[in-house]
Amino acid sequence: MIYKNLLELVQYLELFENEKVDQPFRIEDFSYWLMEKVSSKPRSLEDIASYEKDSIAMQPPDVQISILIGRMSKYARVYAKKILSHTKLSGLDDYAFMATLMFRESMTKTGLTHYNLMDSITSGADIIKRLLKENYIEEFDDPIDKRSKRVRITTQGKAVMFQVFSEMEIVSAITTGNLDNNEKLHLLGSLKKLDHLHKNIYDDDRKEELQTIKNKYIRNLNNT
Repeated sequence: MIYKNLLELVQYLELFENEKVDQPFRIEDFSYWLMEKVSSKPRSLEDIASYEKDSIAMQPPDVQISILIGRMSKYARVYAKKILSHTKLSGLDDYAFMATLMFRESMTKTGLTHYNLMDSITSGADIIKRLLKENYIEEFDDPIDKRSKRVRITTQGKAVMFQVFSEMEIVSAITTGNLDNNEKLHLLGSLKKLDHLHKNIYDDDRKEELQTIKNKYIRNLNNT
């Protein structure tokens, strides 16, 4: 049986080398390529019919990844809403602001908004204002910059977060769904790599034109 598996692996390796004939062989490149080939391969007639009708699957891989990451975020929001509806937190953004402060002594309002990737300072300010009203957080003068305000989580806010933490673990388990441990670790590594890239873009170049960002940060891996 092991020889049959080995033969199949060798066949995949030959296919990979034929596709990447002008590139140096790297085992990590082959592993990513193989995972994509195997995971995207329809496994039954029903799968084939569904796959061919799927508008997402008809898109290039980069587009599919962007769409699916967005969809995962929306799924998670649906699940989290069931938990947060029992609190005065209006959604995942409120929860994210609170969770950020749970692990920090305090942050400036601007820093908290920036850390949570809000589209605008106004949106972040609205969330902070809402949390202040519920006494989940409190504000105070920055001891160094008197023009700035800092915020920290209150005892009442911590109580709310402890209440929902265990339930949010259920949300996380449902969101990662039917992935086994190896798949989770592989996905986690890829997402961390992407997050590192996009954090640099967000911190330093988010106001630049997209073509400028692409030229600076994105290299064509197929041509390296």
